[in-house]
Amino acid sequence: MRSLDFSKLVSLLGLSLALSCFTSHLASVNAEPSRRRGDLEFPESSYDVLEPRPYYSESLFQEQQDEASRCDNSTIGEASSCPNPLITTLYGDPYVAFDRPFSQRKMWFTRRLKEGVYVAGQLTPRQIKYAADSGFKSIVTTFDHDGKGEGMTFKITTDQEENLVKLAGMKFFRILRPNEYNDWTKVLLTERMGRVYPKVELPALFHCERGVAVTMSLLLHFAKEYKGLSGGIPKIDSQRFYELTKKHGLDFADLLAPMTEATVEEVLGAPKPSSATKPFLSVPMWFDYWQAHPVAGNWFMAGQIVADDLPTIKSTGFITVLNVRQGLKHKSAPAQENAELINIKSDTPTYDKDGNPLRQRKETLKTLIIDNGKKSRFIGPGSLTNYESENPEEFGDKIGYNEQLEREALESAGIGYTHLPLAGKA
Repeated sequence: MRSLDFSKLVSLLGLSLALSCFTSHLASVNAEPSRRRGDLEFPESSYDVLEPRPYYSESLFQEQQDEASRCDNSTIGEASSCPNPLITTLYGDPYVAFDRPFSQRKMWFTRRLKEGVYVAGQLTPRQIKYAADSGFKSIVTTFDHDGKGEGMTFKITTDQEENLVKLAGMKFFRILRPNEYNDWTKVLLTERMGRVYPKVELPALFHCERGVAVTMSLLLHFAKEYKGLSGGIPKIDSQRFYELTKKHGLDFADLLAPMTEATVEEVLGAPKPSSATKPFLSVPMWFDYWQAHPVAGNWFMAGQIVADDLPTIKSTGFITVLNVRQGLKHKSAPAQENAELINIKSDTPTYDKDGNPLRQRKETLKTLIIDNGKKSRFIGPGSLTNYESENPEEFGDKIGYNEQLEREALESAGIGYTHLPLAGKA
């Protein structure tokens, strides 16, 4: 596989979030936030808001194209100094277009297509609530499902999803009807996307089951509607479509081509270019666990995994988890990191200055509520508060994230595990 320097990977992302790196393997990272990325200043906390800035410019786009051209002929077996294009799709300037600060720790599973437009696979109730916490205005599903799709963590129907989205204060849109589930490879989905998209209030989270159909339909819609730079996305022709999907780790050039090539050609008016190539990934169907972010070869990243996803992670082909989050202690001192909590701000201290658990005390949590107007039923049936105080779903306990709980769950699931904690704030 292509040689990777993991420390450079983390510093390049410059994010204050928990990542996981799978190398047919997987890892959790809590990287300290970078103060600079390119010419953008970043705040210490993801809850400090930046002024909107354009993500793309003609000169930046040309620089990226020149660099991509230099690197395109690299192979998996060659050591290369080329920056990995896949990770450029994770986040652009995520602070743009959000009326409340975007939490990268909560929304790590999304992929940004352009300003205010993010894509994902089938959402769980927790992910929907995290989207509300982070300021999304709309959620759009490309299909109408019955909640029995393969690989779903929490099996909810589209009707249940719509009810939860509206309870969270967001708008909800469906594109395909129940009897049109298999039409995602046809021009019909792009045409429907064109009708729905103008009604969607941004920022919006668009999803399908695995993130494949929604990425294709949005890019084809943008290709029809936008002839030049628009909101951070260059003009999309046939060559650009295959380049962009490759950067998202999606193999439309080969693996998905039998189902999609004719539709892409019909919409874009040009055949698949001879230069179209597949991404360098050793797990071609990685999107069965769509939350993973491909890096290269057998390396993938994700945020904090959840217990119910372990069977899917294993069946997809991932064999090892490399966890870089802090354990219970660091140099004999308490070191538990935050566990993300619904309707509670991220990036707040786990302990007070004397090392006593602070964050998940009732009196502390009340000062960290994101939206005081939320009802208790937003948290879940039987909740007595409009905020979450503990998160066992993501291996949290009464203090914060508990690495030992994750270790035990992975070992019980028969998935390899390595704990490589990186020093960071708890």
